[in-house]
Amino acid sequence: MKVRLLGTSACEGIPALFCCCDVCNHAREVGGKEIRSRSSALVDGALKIDLGPDTLCQIHRDRLNATAWDNVVFTHSDDDHFAIRELQYLLPPFLNGHGPKFALGGNDVVLHRIASELAQSELLRTFCLSSFDTSRVGSYDLTGIRAGHLEREDALNLIVDDGKSRFLYATDTGWWPEATWKFLSAMAAPIDLLVIDCSHGMVKNEYPGHLDVEEVLQARDKLVKIGALRPDSMVVTTHHDHRGGATHERLTELLEPQGVVPGYDGMEISLQK
Repeated sequence: MKVRLLGTSACEGIPALFCCCDVCNHAREVGGKEIRSRSSALVDGALKIDLGPDTLCQIHRDRLNATAWDNVVFTHSDDDHFAIRELQYLLPPFLNGHGPKFALGGNDVVLHRIASELAQSELLRTFCLSSFDTSRVGSYDLTGIRAGHLEREDALNLIVDDGKSRFLYATDTGWWPEATWKFLSAMAAPIDLLVIDCSHGMVKNEYPGHLDVEEVLQARDKLVKIGALRPDSMVVTTHHDHRGGATHERLTELLEPQGVVPGYDGMEISLQK
């Protein structure tokens, strides 16, 4: 399995559009890994996780072809993960007959919005994803787990299993509810790669829907303790917010000694067994 992190920022991006904080100014000056677009991932060039407002620029940057995707799945309906107006370009009159053939998967809120907000949405193939259920999606078993992120909908983190490796994409996770921890502790096989939310960075925040650096380490340790994550599994952070006060350079200083790798836009990870 090959995982590419197309974007690794929270909803505002880094540098944020209208911000001149130290993190944003540093990113403008330094560039490189300090520049972050809205979070999404691509598995084996075939399974796209989330489609946010920076998707087109990410495609151009990495010279990707979206017509090669088999399925696009959404973790939840927040704007930085579910840019619904971009989906209109899958429909007439915007295509000339050579467009993508992928299906769209998401929770009931995502599917309702597609059906109600997009003209000709009946032309799209959709399927439902929900917490603690496993679906066969292309070449993968895809299992949703409940994130501690939203009360109004079933916000998902996703376990992707190709029969050889298991990848948990856990952005917008918050601290998982007890039902999720129970589900993870009962899994038959551990996770080989964890990509996990680190929105709050070095700043303690009252909003419970994201994690800070300390909570990332606590979550990693608990996953290992309950057998859901191998001690030598790779752990990578994503969904970084400029308000978290940490540049990529600073995150590297904090996390790498703890065995965690700060993710960055365009990062590629190969899992081989």
